Amino acid sequence: MLGQKKADEAPPSLLDREGKFVGHLNREGLVWLGKRYEWFNKIRTAKKGGLKIFSDASLEEQMEATRSALNLVMRTLNTSLFMAYNNVVDTVTNSGAAPEDWLEKVEGDRSNPPALTDEQDAAILGWMPLKFLNLAKPVRDKGKGLEFYTDGLIKKLYFKVIGFYTDSRNWDPERVGYFLQGLEPDAGLQEVQAKLSALKAEAEMFAATAIPFKFGRVSRRKEAGQKNAIEDTFEISDGELVHDLYFQSFLLSGLEKFIFRYFVTLLSSTTNPLAFKQISLIFQPVLAKVVEMHIRFQTSFATEREKIRLRKAYMEFYKSRESLPPVETVTNNGKTSRKINYNQKIIDALAYSRSQQYSPKQSEVWSQFLESEVIAHADTPRGFALLLEILNMMMFDTKCAMEGKIRSAVDLREFADEQEKMGKLQLVNKKKLLEAEKRDKSRRMGKFKVLKQMNMVETIKIELEQLESKGKTEIEQFEGAIQKRREVMIGRVEQLEAAAHSDRDINQGKSATALYSLIPQLDTDKTFRGGLVTHLMQHIQDDRDDHYHSLYHSLFQVFSDLFPTEKMMLRTAIGQKIPLQPGELEVSPQEMQAYKGQIASRKQELDAEVPGILEQKLSQGTIRASISQLLDLGLTPQSLVLMFQMPFAAPNKAGTKIPGEAVKKLLMINQLSHPLPEHDIILPNVDPSSPALKKINFNRLQKLME
Repeated sequence: MLGQKKADEAPPSLLDREGKFVGHLNREGLVWLGKRYEWFNKIRTAKKGGLKIFSDASLEEQMEATRSALNLVMRTLNTSLFMAYNNVVDTVTNSGAAPEDWLEKVEGDRSNPPALTDEQDAAILGWMPLKFLNLAKPVRDKGKGLEFYTDGLIKKLYFKVIGFYTDSRNWDPERVGYFLQGLEPDAGLQEVQAKLSALKAEAEMFAATAIPFKFGRVSRRKEAGQKNAIEDTFEISDGELVHDLYFQSFLLSGLEKFIFRYFVTLLSSTTNPLAFKQISLIFQPVLAKVVEMHIRFQTSFATEREKIRLRKAYMEFYKSRESLPPVETVTNNGKTSRKINYNQKIIDALAYSRSQQYSPKQSEVWSQFLESEVIAHADTPRGFALLLEILNMMMFDTKCAMEGKIRSAVDLREFADEQEKMGKLQLVNKKKLLEAEKRDKSRRMGKFKVLKQMNMVETIKIELEQLESKGKTEIEQFEGAIQKRREVMIGRVEQLEAAAHSDRDINQGKSATALYSLIPQLDTDKTFRGGLVTHLMQHIQDDRDDHYHSLYHSLFQVFSDLFPTEKMMLRTAIGQKIPLQPGELEVSPQEMQAYKGQIASRKQELDAEVPGILEQKLSQGTIRASISQLLDLGLTPQSLVLMFQMPFAAPNKAGTKIPGEAVKKLLMINQLSHPLPEHDIILPNVDPSSPALKKINFNRLQKLME
């Protein structure tokens, strides 16, 4: 990927290729981290007594202490990498998913572990990337007091994960989902949860411990003699700060896109529909965390002074960086190679978009997935279940974005309050200084009066009047500036809140709608669409918790091609599961008329085939029930099938059984009228071989008819 191979070279093995790519990412990461991080590394790698940075012996001793602390952080990272690698080797081997050239465990002392090779890093990245991201926790725990350096290490860890998965070859469902190896399509919930336990633990750790990066210049120490030396050593330019801002933006955006694609890829790594929901439950907190971190980073440009100051320069750098092609050919010393320009474009190219409108490239990425993992499985529940889980996660993602905007609005409102409070304190000080200056002039004027120097008195009097006028104007302007600044900030708060409410009230289903809109374009023979509503009905009926409620509330928006009859069936089914507010899942009068017309049309067709069938009656004891009356009761299909095994009679005719084809059409009419039948009239614990008369609870039937 990083250079052309000689014609006679054998193709590298998978691990060799990926190891070289990780080596490239290591080098690129160091470039992004810049000179300040490089300076820390020089301190860390210097031999004891060999720093020679300051002439002052006490400062040199402090740098020795810093060197020891930096080495402790690095040993902690190496230990964590060592343990993570051996764990991955073991679990991949035990799962039976190891490739032929699989690596072996590393032997060594955990207190002083060997540094891993790039190839060994690649093993963790390729098989359990969340474990690699979670290396941030021990680094941060040990690196307290060295925030810049620990943040740099963590940025590098994140960059290696995001960069590794910019290579489409690394998105291998069988590999990233190796822990689901051997999971049968009909395996039960306990087996599914056991297979996912390791992933769940890593996801929970990440969601609980990931925090935003710090930003800005290093904090200054106030001690005399130390201040200037350390400031000079840690000097960082605005250009480097802007570079770091872009890198943070790239990492947070990349992390968000990586997590969602990882979730989708894991769904495609199994044929067990039960696993889909469990994977979703595992990833919801992780997605919520990365969405929040990204939104808060974006909002921080309105709440952090250093970012506010650099916002214009950052936007210029951002535009210039995004204008670069993701990959370009460069020539150095006569050698031609491909250079990767890490920017948003390169991560967007492989991301499964969650936007409300797709570019041609985004449509292509999604279409390839939907064709192979959804449309191709229309003959089993897998394709339907997988699509619903992705659509549901998109609904959850929109909710997270809404909550993130609300939290950001709270941050901005608090910042506006702090700025107003600070401004008022500055105003009080300004007034005090003005009053002190006025008093000073008044005292001077009094002295000159005593000395009978009236010309000086007049001069100071004029100065005092000018001071009062100028001071009044400045204070009014300052008060106006405080108020205007607050109004601008509150305006941004209201914009964020409005955007959040828009997501909740208008846009909640739009990203899911955009994805579903690709289905009709791919499902040209309507095979998938033909079974969709049946699956939805069964899915709603089997649902036992609130996991899919957001999707249910926006069902008509997401599935925009539903017919009136389908809408009424689904609305009735959902209405029996969750309370619907006025206007939710609304069926227009025209659609309602079309729905009723569909039922009436089915009845007319059946009556034309079997004249008078709907008025044929069952006579049993005190019960006199026509087929039309039975269809109004909302009986289960099993109850109706049993009923139709008994004789029904037209007026003045002997009772006969309903023909089989007519029974099928009656059951279809019943399903249209009652998508989720409420009443079962079958007696329990009756011998299956007994006649229908013995299996029916006629007392319950009588009460239903009263």
